[in-house]
Amino acid sequence: MNYDDVKEKLCNIIIKYIDNPEIRLQMLEQANSVNTVRGVLYSLDTEKNRDLAQEEIDFCKDLFFYFG
Repeated sequence: MNYDDVKEKLCNIIIKYIDNPEIRLQMLEQANSVNTVRGVLYSLDTEKNRDLAQEEIDFCKDLFFYFG
């Protein structure tokens, strides 16, 4: 799995589930680097405005275990 191939999907999830524009911008900036994926996923879990769809949960789990 190449991070560049999945980064866009992660960014779309951030845009969809994070309402606070400052937090969203910070998370999008952090999502550009594979080195900060774990922190982005933790923030997504704590800052999301509603529960993610099951497909998105599975995607984030895969990212966490593969890149985290």
